[in-house]
Amino acid sequence: MRLPRTVLVGNNVLEEAPKILKEVDVSRVLVISGPTTWKIAGEDLFGILSSSGIQVKKFIAKEATKEEANKAIQRHNEASIGAVFGVGGGKNIDIAKVAAKEYDSPMISVPTALSNDGVASPFVSLKRREQKFSEYALSPLAVLVDLTKIVSAPKRLLRSGVGDMVSKINAVLDWKIAHRYQGEYYGGYAGSLSEMTSKIVMDSKEGLKDMKPEAIRTLSEAVVSSGIAMGIAGSSRPASGAEHLFSHALDSINENLALHGEQCGVGTILMLHHRGDKRWKKVREFLRTVRCPVTAEDLEIPKELIIDALVKAPTIRDRYTILDQKPLNQKKAEKLAVASGVLP
Repeated sequence: MRLPRTVLVGNNVLEEAPKILKEVDVSRVLVISGPTTWKIAGEDLFGILSSSGIQVKKFIAKEATKEEANKAIQRHNEASIGAVFGVGGGKNIDIAKVAAKEYDSPMISVPTALSNDGVASPFVSLKRREQKFSEYALSPLAVLVDLTKIVSAPKRLLRSGVGDMVSKINAVLDWKIAHRYQGEYYGGYAGSLSEMTSKIVMDSKEGLKDMKPEAIRTLSEAVVSSGIAMGIAGSSRPASGAEHLFSHALDSINENLALHGEQCGVGTILMLHHRGDKRWKKVREFLRTVRCPVTAEDLEIPKELIIDALVKAPTIRDRYTILDQKPLNQKKAEKLAVASGVLP
């Protein structure tokens, strides 16, 4: 079990990067970022590291693909790369995880947004030859959440992170039924930690409504905790259930529909209703209060695609969920979507 040894959440925590490298005796690093996120945080990090005597190279990723990760690896294929920084959203961080694994070097995560919980998890989700894939890579050595960078992120990205955190309620329920009916391993500690991330975010409703700094800090801590829960479990089970399959099904139909966390939030409403868990109303009320999507109209997704995704979801991957226990056809899917208020 490899988990982050350092998690820093606060203002100007990028200044601590040289100290972290010194602790592991690293003096040469690669910083991977995107064109926009380089300007937000990558350039500052580069300067901080360089002024501390660290030898720094950079790679600007243009797309979220395995091919792009391979470019970074080939361009800087040197034994001297002692650590890899991933700066930006989930995709840049995932590319850094892949590169660090190839180099057999530690990876340090520097998120500039909190749209999903990949910033601290050991898993990557990228494209390969136009097909999405997920795989185990490695957990970051450290996670540096600099709130001076996060607060400037688009509010929509932060709210997407809120939707992703709420989804853990259903994910853990699906994990439990997989344990009960399929004999799958269930880790109580990881499950409880994941459930706590949902609770603490929902308890911060008033602050998240206007994305106040203290609420953004809470969201940051929850996002990191969710990633750590996956590291403890050795799988994405604590964080991903039928609600995520619904989101992936939507992406497989048309990946330019809505943000991952937005879709997972709506998926959580649907799946809780489907399993007869009365908390679906509480989740819907919470998401609405903090200005997250709760309907197909909010997501700007046509009715027929919502229904198609609900039916297709259990075929996305071999993962036992409520959709295996209570399968949906077109008619049942539409009835569920209407009953939960996702469709009018």
